[in-house]
Amino acid sequence: MDKDDATHFNDALRAGNHILDFVENLEFETFDNNELCCSAVERKFEIIGEALRRVRDSNSNLLEENWTEARQAIAFRNRLAHGYDKIDNGIMWGIIKGPLPILLSTISKHLSDFDKENKPNSPS
Repeated sequence: MDKDDATHFNDALRAGNHILDFVENLEFETFDNNELCCSAVERKFEIIGEALRRVRDSNSNLLEENWTEARQAIAFRNRLAHGYDKIDNGIMWGIIKGPLPILLSTISKHLSDFDKENKPNSPS
């Protein structure tokens, strides 16, 4: 992973954490009826998908074939961008409550590994 990949992972992680902050303590009905919150969540999902697409395009090894959540995030970003009129808030809610935390955990692991690999050697 290079610094650009780490930057993209950080962007995705930050966007995902914003989503979790936006919906903290909300029930689906409240979320579904809050246009501002839904729009903000959509935008953050677009950022996650675009950031992961950039990582995939620069270093496909980082998005292992079995990393389903990353592939789904990229596909969901495309759906948001090109099928905006077919977005169901229930789908977004399901992603928030299901795969999103798993995705963020995996991104955090990649960033932690990057930090360890790039940590300056301390004097002995």
